Amino acid sequence: MKNLSIPKLLYFSGIISLIILSFVINKSLLLLIMLYLYFIPYPPKQKKEQSASEQSLYLSNFNPFTFVQGIFHTLGEALLLQNRQADIDHAEEYQNKVAYFLPFQGAWYVNGGITPETSHSWDILNQRFAYDFVIAKGETTFASNGKKLEDYYCFSKPILSPADGVVVKTQTNIRDYSGVGDQSIDWKVRDFRGNFVVIKHADKEFSFLAHFRKDSILVKKGDRVKAGQVIGLCGNSGHSTEPHLHFHLQNGPNFWMARGLPILFKSAAFSNQLDADFSPLSAHIDGVCYVQPDKHEL
Repeated sequence: MKNLSIPKLLYFSGIISLIILSFVINKSLLLLIMLYLYFIPYPPKQKKEQSASEQSLYLSNFNPFTFVQGIFHTLGEALLLQNRQADIDHAEEYQNKVAYFLPFQGAWYVNGGITPETSHSWDILNQRFAYDFVIAKGETTFASNGKKLEDYYCFSKPILSPADGVVVKTQTNIRDYSGVGDQSIDWKVRDFRGNFVVIKHADKEFSFLAHFRKDSILVKKGDRVKAGQVIGLCGNSGHSTEPHLHFHLQNGPNFWMARGLPILFKSAAFSNQLDADFSPLSAHIDGVCYVQPDKHEL
């Protein structure tokens, strides 16, 4: 077995010592580990170690907030699995109850779809039909070297309400992760969803928009919003490797327990290349492409 470096031995020995100590003095184990991980830096990166992305994902396992949210998520998925008859396997089986528009202006690049092959989260039932949106120019989503949040084309761009509705929940105090450029995530974050807005548009139709910039959300619980109304700014809060907008439709207000729904955007256009002509979107977005609002008035 490969020997651990001295810094790693000290680091993990410290964790083990805290666990033993917590039982001796009868204090909260999670609190002690949280304080240790938050204030004692991880050993410096050694040669042939994990990438920054892998390392941050690994360290997130020690974040007590992420641990608790993981339990909520697992329980929610387990409840959804008890009713597989309610699963939507084909987007065409579901008809939206209101008209939905793209939640931004201009051309954005989208990742997501409506099949197991094109969806980036098919087996996560509450996010089965989720989309991630960024602004891309050429083959990149940023200017300069991508080491600053301001380098990213979509950072601080206005995010719009996709339809008329009532705001049922918001969160706006999660910091934007500034360690961009290496595909790492903020493993110390208090909520992996980041800053988000949940809007009720119809009975059993709620939109969930996430990763807003800290303190940029302009609406609050109980507010009535109109389609196309600015509700906040695109950010990099939560588990996010770079600024982007996460958007999905769900059948309830509770993120953990709701089932994801397909969404058919009205008055939208798409193209496989940014510098090519955009064609009217007559079906669900299915796979990576560029999308933009078609000429219409919200």
